[in-house]
Order: sequence, then C-alpha cells, then structure tokens
Amino acid sequence: MNRILVAGKGGVGKSFLTFALAEYLVSLGRPVIIVDADESNQSLHRWFGFAEPPCSILDFIGGKGAIKVKLREALRQSQGDPRVSIFNDQAIDLNLIPEEFKKTRDGITLISIGKIKEPLEGCACPMGVLAKDFLSKLTLRAKEYLIVDTEAGLEHFGRGLEQGVDKIIAVAEPYLDALEMAERIVEFGEKLQKKTLLIINKVMPSSEGANFVVPEGLRRLNKVPSIIFPFSFEIYEASLKGEKPKIDKLTKVLEKLVLHLE
Repeated sequence: MNRILVAGKGGVGKSFLTFALAEYLVSLGRPVIIVDADESNQSLHRWFGFAEPPCSILDFIGGKGAIKVKLREALRQSQGDPRVSIFNDQAIDLNLIPEEFKKTRDGITLISIGKIKEPLEGCACPMGVLAKDFLSKLTLRAKEYLIVDTEAGLEHFGRGLEQGVDKIIAVAEPYLDALEMAERIVEFGEKLQKKTLLIINKVMPSSEGANFVVPEGLRRLNKVPSIIFPFSFEIYEASLKGEKPKIDKLTKVLEKLVLHLE
C-alpha cells in the first residue's frame, strides 16, 4: 500500500513536504490523494495552486452535530469501548464524493477533513473521529498514493489516525525540540509496526558549500535521518507570498525519498 502520514512539530515543513512529495509522484505518473487532517492550518490548498480550499468532509457529513449523534448512538449500543463509524459504507470511493468537497488538477486530489472556524466552537475531537474513519475506509486505485498532512504534535497518534496508513514520515528542523519530537514520532511509528522515516528539513549548507551541516542535536538522538532536505531561499520566499513553489532543485532528494518509501 502507498498510504503515507506526515507528522512533526509545528512549522517544520510538513505541508511543504506533503506538497513536494505529491508533485514529484505525479511527475512519475502516480496519482495522489492529499488529505488535510490539520484542523488549524488554513493554507495547504495554496501550495498546490488552488485559489480556495475544498468544502470540508465535516460539512459533507452534516457538521459536528452529525458526529455527536453517531457518538451518542455508539455509546448507547456499546458494552465497552464504543466503535464509532461515521460513514455507513465499509469502503469510500472518492469518485462518489461531490466535486465541491475536493479540488483536483493534474493527478492531484485535495480533501479537507475540517477546520476550526469560530472561537468557542468546541474542541477538534470530532474531526479526529471523522479523519480516522475516513482514512481507514478510503480506497486507493492501482499506483495511487495517499498523503495525510497532520496537525502539529502527537495528538493524532492518540486519536488513531495512523491506523489508516502504512508509512509515517517524521519531519524535523535542525534544532533540538523539533528533533526530539520527530524521534518520538519515529518511536510511535515503530510501536505501531509502520515503516517510519526521519527527515530533517531546512538544513543550511556548510561554509564550503559542498556539504550540509549535520545538526549538533542529532548526535544526542538515537535515530539517523533517512533524508536531509536543504534550506531553499526560493521556497521560503514563495511560502511568504502564498505562491506555489518550484521543486526542480529537489529532484534528487525526492527521488531518494520515494525509494525509501517503496
């Protein structure tokens, strides 16, 4: 299977990595479904060149109220831990989801689980329940990839999103807090028996320019990074402007990443 979840501390480049990997896979002729499972980040659609995000899957199923009804029903029928099924179907075919709930172009399909839109609207737990059920039932076609962009931190592990994927990418920047978070993600992935990669993003070149500086904090950690992504001023500038960045200079790094995932 080709079901990948991207995780890490806030701001380390999870959304960029989701975008870059998806663009590279599409260039190889492999369709990609992107699931935005971050209820806070409002900008993933811009990375892919969409002017507006799709309507959310939360809205598709009737909002938080519909999930609460399902939760109450599951609790009423349960003798122990309730098993909540938001979608009645055992398999979700993306083609049956109306067009307004997805954005598509050039082999890429973007889906959004849902966003926090108002103050005091309550916690994001219903979106976690929805994301878990959606990911576990979403069917993929031959050569199709699923990439899930998650919220910052570790809470999605507690919610069980990882049950709907078979590979995890832990992303960190080269500073200790982000590296320790990524190491924890790798440990969680291994406990779940998922293939897990550690990626260090935004690594500055050495003064000689030939190699990249190995972060000092890495020497304190037990995990060796699978891939190192260099810092790019062009990508940084594009992200500031909300523009779709060019990834042509990252072809070799992305090729190595795909080999690690296969």
